[in-house]
Amino acid sequence: MKRQVIVVVLALAMTLAFIAGCSQTGGDDKSGSPDASPGAEASASAGTSQSSSDGNSQGAQTSPGASSGGENTGEAAPGETTGGEKTRIEGPFDADWKGPLQDGLPHFRICVNAMSFTDLLGAQFKASLEYLQEAFNVEFVFVEAAASWTDEAIALFESVMESGIDGMIMLSASPAVLDLAKRYGNIPIVNLGSEPADDNAAREAAAFDNFLGSVCGNDYESGLLAAETLYNNGARKFGVIGIVNGLSKAHDQRAKGFVDFINSKPDAVLLAEDYSLLQFDAAVSNFAAAFPDMDGILVTASAEPSQAAIVREGLAGKIHYGAVDITDSTGEFLENGWMDWVNGGGYAQAMICFAVVYNYLIDGTRIIPDPAVTFYYPFIPMQNYDDYKTFNELVAFNGKPGEVPVFTVGEIGNLIHYFNDKADMAFYSKLAADFTIANVKQRRS
Repeated sequence: MKRQVIVVVLALAMTLAFIAGCSQTGGDDKSGSPDASPGAEASASAGTSQSSSDGNSQGAQTSPGASSGGENTGEAAPGETTGGEKTRIEGPFDADWKGPLQDGLPHFRICVNAMSFTDLLGAQFKASLEYLQEAFNVEFVFVEAAASWTDEAIALFESVMESGIDGMIMLSASPAVLDLAKRYGNIPIVNLGSEPADDNAAREAAAFDNFLGSVCGNDYESGLLAAETLYNNGARKFGVIGIVNGLSKAHDQRAKGFVDFINSKPDAVLLAEDYSLLQFDAAVSNFAAAFPDMDGILVTASAEPSQAAIVREGLAGKIHYGAVDITDSTGEFLENGWMDWVNGGGYAQAMICFAVVYNYLIDGTRIIPDPAVTFYYPFIPMQNYDDYKTFNELVAFNGKPGEVPVFTVGEIGNLIHYFNDKADMAFYSKLAADFTIANVKQRRS
């Protein structure tokens, strides 16, 4: 019995780590990861660690509390229109602006939390933020922690706060981290890629004056779009695979999007659902054995075991398949026509989170007027290998010389109210609505 309990606990721990780093699994086997930047490093047990992108530490500064132009509701177009499509983020800076945005900018230290900064998405988080640090006179302190409520993570975050930080970009700030932020001078916090984990965390966040909101992908919409694509490609008999309900709001919403779309079509049927502690490969095998006429499989996160099982069970090219997030074999699946839908580009949310925090630090602007309302910033969907190749050329970013992330220094500068009085929630919302591969391509051209 004791051995069984240990196995279950380990499985749960692996699942929590997986969902904490959702969108961060896998990578593109045709591109490398950035080299680790130099800086002071520290580590703690249970997968938590800290590194700094700049050796010049400074004490914490008092954050301004007054809100300003970020709450304006006037219309503001993020880009100029050419042929019906926006090609420029409107503001004082050109997209190819290089160097500091202004002489004498104050120095800020910002803590950034992810499960890992060496996997695909975590590395892109890190590289895209380091790309900005010199122009904005910012130092980033990168902290790896899968769950912000563990004792090890809390101790590590406290040590970072003691060293002096001005803002935090968190996977999902736990009540314990929010309490620490209050104790160390009301450090402003924005959630990256995840809403508050549960009702208690949501209440704690709402009660903290310097909680600036959450920036994440619309997981429910992702589920709807994936199911719709498979349906339009001919799938009618579906299976849905995900993790145990209640462990992750993101995965729950993706699954809900899948199921709601299927149920909305009278000629579509949901043959089976499988929610487990990451037993995705077993679910694929079970579906193959029990439902030989199943022609569509939707998974709440791309994972190598499930994709290997699709090949092993002879389903590759036979069924329509869709999943959220990129993994190692995504390119192979799309190139061979084994995958109908996937999405990516989540690191753009890290750059938007930086803009939200920096706005508050530089002049008190609150971009998200009501932090209880999540700002959904879209993923980029891909339906074929050409989409995937274009994505890797224009969106994927590893910090290599000559590469440019989805937003340049000048474009992020135009999202800062201190530099551009048009930068408000309406401005950001229009920017999100325009975020597609075509838009990135036009801005880069």
